Amino acid sequence: MSEIREQMQEEEKSNAGVGSGNINNGNNGNNGNNGNNIGHSGAGNTGFSQMEDADKIRPLNQFEESGETVETGKTAEIGGIAKTAEAVEIAEYIQGLNDKSDDETFTDKGGKKLFKNRIIAGSCIMLAVGIVSVGLYMSMFGLGGNVTTGKEATAAIETHMSTSLPVGTVLMEKDDNYIGGDITITHDSKDEETDLYVWDYAAEDGDYVQVLVNGTPIGEPFMIKNTPVKFKVPTTGDIQVVGTRDGGGGITYAVYFGMNDTTYFNGMDTNGMNTYTLVRE
Repeated sequence: MSEIREQMQEEEKSNAGVGSGNINNGNNGNNGNNGNNIGHSGAGNTGFSQMEDADKIRPLNQFEESGETVETGKTAEIGGIAKTAEAVEIAEYIQGLNDKSDDETFTDKGGKKLFKNRIIAGSCIMLAVGIVSVGLYMSMFGLGGNVTTGKEATAAIETHMSTSLPVGTVLMEKDDNYIGGDITITHDSKDEETDLYVWDYAAEDGDYVQVLVNGTPIGEPFMIKNTPVKFKVPTTGDIQVVGTRDGGGGITYAVYFGMNDTTYFNGMDTNGMNTYTLVRE
């Protein structure tokens, strides 16, 4: 403290002897004596009054907020407390960090309220869950396939076979309890294997089947849907389709064999079996 006091006294002496402040000669209004009023150049030019008491200096944590500014290296009285330009900058920097922290607590980089974003995110999740639920419902209860109509579709329903309708054709909106039977297929294909497609040509109501080749399963039971499931099977021998579960209205299904490019629309009860005997000419 003593060093600061001595430094400030030296500055006052220097400014009083050398300064080129304005001098006004006149009468003193209170005592009528002539006198000289000298304004110190240091304070007059910078806009700050010289400190008269070094005891006014306070620690940085006691500085008060002010809209005034201080030049670097200068000391002034702001709000009745001595401040330096460096101290003001530090205080403003700390306040800026606090403001930024508060803003980031409640807002994101885009300035949008986090609470609002959470509501939007929650709504999107609920919407996605709803869409998935509707899709599953449509898949399970036969609302996903488009029913094919026309002369070819009518003929396929009557004959239970078609060589023109595409794989995956849906003929009915719901099962009709059709009970089919075994079929012998004669063909002239030279291939050793062929593609076999299996699907539900009516409602996707939870029917399950299993495919066997000469009595041996080639996969686990699966739910048949309007979307075909593909297998590779030999072009000769017995291909069996076993009904393992009826979702309601009978197990209606279709099979397509690639070696003769023909679809067969068949049906059975639970634990029923249709055999397709493949014979090469």
